[in-house]
Amino acid sequence: MSGPRAAGWTDTGLLLLVSLLWGSTFVAVKVAVSEVSPLLFVAVRFAIASLAALLLCRRTPLFARSFRIGAPIGLVYGAAYAAQTIGLTATTPSRSAFITALSVALVPFWGVLVTRIRPGWPQVLALLLTIPGLWLLSSPGADGTPWNHGDSWTVACAVGFALHIALIGRFAGQLDAPGLLLGQLVATTALAGASATFLEVPRITWSPAVVGALLLTSILATTVTTWVQLKVQPRVGSNRTALIFATEPVFGALFAYLVLGEHLTGAGFIGAGLILAAVLVSELSPGPN
Repeated sequence: MSGPRAAGWTDTGLLLLVSLLWGSTFVAVKVAVSEVSPLLFVAVRFAIASLAALLLCRRTPLFARSFRIGAPIGLVYGAAYAAQTIGLTATTPSRSAFITALSVALVPFWGVLVTRIRPGWPQVLALLLTIPGLWLLSSPGADGTPWNHGDSWTVACAVGFALHIALIGRFAGQLDAPGLLLGQLVATTALAGASATFLEVPRITWSPAVVGALLLTSILATTVTTWVQLKVQPRVGSNRTALIFATEPVFGALFAYLVLGEHLTGAGFIGAGLILAAVLVSELSPGPN
């Protein structure tokens, strides 16, 4: 197979790989945050990712401008990751993965501010579906744990990731990918490092679980995945990218089951299904990408 169709399948496969790598991080981070404070984990993760990104970055005429635009986008990116990591100290990997998926349904609403494109009725319906989905997913019948502050932090992370996807869709096709990547990673490192200094008591144990989680999340699930997203999303479009990323909670739940034996029952499956349905309603509806 060759030509545009083959390229389309290649782009889809690359974004699915990104989603799988992201899905694998929920369990890794959940295990690690018992031995490292969450904001320090994010700071070290993105510091390593920034160093790895230097291997991909070559200066171009657009590098400096791309770096300057990437830095404020990185503040959004860093805030979202910090919220997700803090959330994982209290919620389960499966719930974190499905709540994070709310970002997909929120992308069109951020698009009103970023691209001036108003969401249609399918996007509004999708957002309405997420409300009972969240309630069922986080009910005591879902996994025995009621709604807690970890779930609230994860909702905040979903809002941040939605804005990040919208911003990438706005700027990635016009700028230099290496500069945009490095600007985001450096800004995230600085934000997390400063936050760890002032908002928590930093602690870390250099156990195999922490080192493994840092290597997985920094190099594979941050530098590599962000690089792929910056390269592929302009060709695929923001909404289709978000649809492919909707598989992330499925991968997250799968890894949580395989590694931790965690599973959803009854209300939890219904809630997760409603969230995925919301994603599909939002992203399979006709409209701009």
